[in-house]
Amino acid sequence: MERHIILSDLKQKRLLPDSWTEKFPKQSAILQRLMSPSPADRPSATNLLHQDLPPRMEDEWLNGFNHD
Repeated sequence: MERHIILSDLKQKRLLPDSWTEKFPKQSAILQRLMSPSPADRPSATNLLHQDLPPRMEDEWLNGFNHD
């Protein structure tokens, strides 16, 4: 039920859970921009690649592979 409430709030109200915002402030800010009703306010794919997102899976795999 909690998952349904969170997803409904995201979809209908564009509200992120407070726990997400506290734990992941940079990612939460990006998500807020992605959910903007105005396309002009949403970041482009190129812009997203330059954000402080968690590392992509392939980056983690390559870094782990190089340390062996």
